[in-house]
Amino acid sequence: MKHTIPFSLLLLAALATHARAQDTSPPRRSDLQPAWAAPVVQAPWAPPVEAQAPAAPVERANHSVSPWPGRPDTLQSTAPVVDRDRVHYSESADGALWARGADYKAGFDPGGVTFVPFFGSHVPRNYPIHFRLVAVTAGDAPLQLAPAAVSREADAVTLDHGALLERYHLAPASIEQTFVLDRFPGVGEVVVEIEVATDLATEAGPQGLRFDSDHGSVGYTNAVAFDATGSELALDTRWSDGSIEIRLPAALLAAADYPLTIDPIVSVFPIDGYVADLQDPDVAYDMTNDVYLVVYREVFSGSDGDIYSSLIDGSGAHVEGKYFDSTTFDYGDVAVASNNWTDKFLVAVEFRGTHERVDVFTYEADTHAVWGPYPMEVGYPGDLSNPDVGGEVFDGESYFLIVYERGVSASDHDIHGVLFDPATQAIVGQPFSIDSTSAHDTRPAVSKTAGSSAGFAYAVVWERAVTPTNHNIWGAEIEWSGAILTAPWEIADAPDDETVPDVSSHIDYSGQRIFCVAYAAQMPGDNDIVLRPFRGSTALDYMNLSAEEGANVFANQYGPAIDSDGTGFAVAYAEGPVATRSVYVASVGFEGALCIAEGHQGFAPTHNDWDPKATSTASGGGATGRFAFVWRHENATDSDIEGGLYDAIPCGGGPLGTSYCSPANNNSSGLPGVMSAFGDAAAGGNLTLTATQLPPWQFGYFLASQNQGFFQPGGSMGILCLATPIARFNVQVQSSGEFGTFSIAVDTQNIPFSPAVPITSGQTWNFQAWFRDVNNSNNFSDAIPITFL
Repeated sequence: MKHTIPFSLLLLAALATHARAQDTSPPRRSDLQPAWAAPVVQAPWAPPVEAQAPAAPVERANHSVSPWPGRPDTLQSTAPVVDRDRVHYSESADGALWARGADYKAGFDPGGVTFVPFFGSHVPRNYPIHFRLVAVTAGDAPLQLAPAAVSREADAVTLDHGALLERYHLAPASIEQTFVLDRFPGVGEVVVEIEVATDLATEAGPQGLRFDSDHGSVGYTNAVAFDATGSELALDTRWSDGSIEIRLPAALLAAADYPLTIDPIVSVFPIDGYVADLQDPDVAYDMTNDVYLVVYREVFSGSDGDIYSSLIDGSGAHVEGKYFDSTTFDYGDVAVASNNWTDKFLVAVEFRGTHERVDVFTYEADTHAVWGPYPMEVGYPGDLSNPDVGGEVFDGESYFLIVYERGVSASDHDIHGVLFDPATQAIVGQPFSIDSTSAHDTRPAVSKTAGSSAGFAYAVVWERAVTPTNHNIWGAEIEWSGAILTAPWEIADAPDDETVPDVSSHIDYSGQRIFCVAYAAQMPGDNDIVLRPFRGSTALDYMNLSAEEGANVFANQYGPAIDSDGTGFAVAYAEGPVATRSVYVASVGFEGALCIAEGHQGFAPTHNDWDPKATSTASGGGATGRFAFVWRHENATDSDIEGGLYDAIPCGGGPLGTSYCSPANNNSSGLPGVMSAFGDAAAGGNLTLTATQLPPWQFGYFLASQNQGFFQPGGSMGILCLATPIARFNVQVQSSGEFGTFSIAVDTQNIPFSPAVPITSGQTWNFQAWFRDVNNSNNFSDAIPITFL
């Protein structure tokens, strides 16, 4: 049975995404564990899911803590997995440049481009397709093609033929290539001839070409051309004796606004991919090394869960993957935090056996060494479960706080804590009780950090069962040294069900230390997310975030995740029915009361995503403003871990400009494309352009002009809201990816005219996004004007 991974070539573009059926099974209770998060900036990245076998153990230095009996006290190291979420480059012995994407590889040399689709690991050999530009004629006169010079800048590869450029924009799941004519070539039609060499069976049809094998297929659609304004025309594409001919009529060439781009599309249909059930993600940040550690559980069988990690750099690129455990022991829930003093992460995991306990590992952010496990044998009877861990940003003696649930009886569970010293790799003192009443207390969560000095405290929250259908939320504050700073108090006690709490690190507001609790509350007819800020046990405000956002107040929201960056909060949650549940985020500030700076920003619409977790870079010792999110994505038969980076917006701030030409005409996603800009309005300042609500896996770029217009180009579904002259950011061609969004940073001193021009004080510039859509169509977002200071 074949499943499809579409990939497109814009005159050779690959766009790969696994098409999987959605799981309609009901949620498990563990799906709704608390976590914390914030709104969207960068294209989401996904920690890789393909694990290699562990490398041989490496001897480790002596430590004062004895290893767990029966386990060697060794430095645990594994070979890193292949990161499918960035493009890997190498050079062959003959000097050719090679790129390895998620579902393809491609070679570039002066003789052309070799595209090798991935049809599955079981396929006995490769099935390459070699494309070579052999001729371009204008009228009866051939254009002089120079030997192609191959160059690469970041993820852009160019074959310069002199008469035209063959340019490729590479992404993890796409190769976007265009043949670009910069000027009118003269009289007569232009014919582009591309020689194709492959042993795949070739079949021509009304929609284009198809290259077939028993293992999969590659499709090459009929080409289109579009000019600088986005005007588009279907072209005559022919298959003739081993070559593709693309014909551009003379009338099109004479009327075009140059540069003119030619665009056929290729799709590949592979068969299999890696399948594993990945659960319970968490994430933490280390400022010194500018890395995030993502940890999660990989289900090997019903009785065997392994712990895996992905190290992600500050830009979202994968650094390495590593197993913390790949034995036949069964590990469950997993949590992680960082300690700025030692540049270590601590990973706390639930060990499932005849007697459940909590084990911890440490991970060195600079050397990537893993130490442990160290079991939390606390001397108390009862199983230990549901661990969470808080770290420290203080650059001096500091500890991790591990909180967990201890089972006393079927109806009595307590909340306990223990300190761990990352310098000595040892438990500090004795475990202590945070709440040991006879109540049934479960699901503890602790803030990511105790704050920026040794005198600050952790916030801890948990869920208490009153009846099977009525749960309340409780909390406490714990000093960095383990002392109880604020004794347990009841945070929420409504008669309706309040569940799955999470808690932020503290912020500083007018000399006060404030933290925010997020939880799910059962309201009449649906489930909402509630936020409550506290100073100690004093409540400062109450916000029904779902109602205040006003976006989808009648939908169910679950499993909130919250953190702070020291100045404000960011909250993530899952929303919607089971089969299409999505992760949304919001920026929330505190100015005497809670305020929403940006609400209901979707990471993955109709994507079946659960259980978001997050950290701010500030919680790992870094700057304010940025957050990282991870969550679990459900497929038909398994689940993956995905994530993304987000820059929060403070209250009183927000997007630049006011939309016009709004709303734009709907695209194939069923929504209008939305244009936004962030940064400052100073000439020469920072400016980021973002387009959202786009069709997934389509390419596009931004346009700019000092003049507004209203014109529907031929062949376009949308309205061009700019007037000439128009600058095209086509060197920064983007893919909308799985989530239908793309973004670029703008060099305001070099707006891409020929020659480039700077934005100066007092000028008003208008910005709009153009993008491809399905069925060879294209569309535009709305537009925004910005007056620069």
